[in-house]
Amino acid sequence: MTHYSQTQNVDAARPNRLLTPMTTIKIGTWNVRAMFEAGRAQQIVNEMSRYKISLLGISETRWTKSGRLRLASGQTILYSGYEDDHARHTHGVGFMLSAETTKALMEWEPVNARLITARFYGTATNITIVQGYALS
Repeated sequence: MTHYSQTQNVDAARPNRLLTPMTTIKIGTWNVRAMFEAGRAQQIVNEMSRYKISLLGISETRWTKSGRLRLASGQTILYSGYEDDHARHTHGVGFMLSAETTKALMEWEPVNARLITARFYGTATNITIVQGYALS
């Protein structure tokens, strides 16, 4: 298992908080049915903006490997897929974070092609979000 910590220039003593008594955030989930299609990431960005979603769990990305991407629009994608280079493009999970939510990211872990976790700084306690994908 690979464990990733936040690498941005965030003051460790006062990091941004995902959830405070004065904030409201929207968290959603979406089965996107393949992110390697042209324009799919932008479509997801548009829908996040339209519904004012701060953190979106994504299933069925169909990407291989795991990693972190920063989009030109400011969102961050964390993703987890099969580690084998020759794996079929099936399954895969991830998160798309707004720019503000990215600032509260403490660490994340790509568990496998069906499970990813992300941990965020909170006010009273830190928050862990899990995105899973299971076939019906």
